[in-house]
Amino acid sequence: AESVADTLGIVTALAVSEDGKTVVAGLFEGKCMLFDVTAERGRAPRIEDTRGRSIMNIRSTRGKNAKGHKVTGLEYSGGGKKDPEARLLVTTADSRVRLYRVADMTLLCKYRGHVHQGFVASDNAAVASVPTQIRAQMSWDRLLIACPSEDGVLCVWTTQPARSALWGSGRKDRNANPQRL
Repeated sequence: AESVADTLGIVTALAVSEDGKTVVAGLFEGKCMLFDVTAERGRAPRIEDTRGRSIMNIRSTRGKNAKGHKVTGLEYSGGGKKDPEARLLVTTADSRVRLYRVADMTLLCKYRGHVHQGFVASDNAAVASVPTQIRAQMSWDRLLIACPSEDGVLCVWTTQPARSALWGSGRKDRNANPQRL
């Protein structure tokens, strides 16, 4: 029988739903896999039918980022996969942060403006670069998203559509204008 470990690949990030019934694994190849988990006090957790797991391709639909990039951070907000209010914040090595509605795996918004190439120059002459694992976080009220950047700044976005998007002069599912601190 095929095990979960056989199907995952390299796991680079993890998140657990607030109710503990869903586990998300972010993969090196730019995918997220969602698993239903059952746990009883005093017993090891059990992953439900792995053939029915959900797979999300975290990538752009076209261009140089269409191949998918390493998932470097995950944050799960809300209950299990069927909770209509559950959200998944995904940080990837293509300098993008994406916010998904978990129930139907819909991309709600893509945020950009921070720099994440996956490595920074090292001060040590023996090591040319140091790998990074940048991770965005969402505020408890889901109004703000913050993410560090390899250029030394902190980027903060609002999860609400930008004013221009409300008036029809922009896309509501993109936000490329963070406050840079």
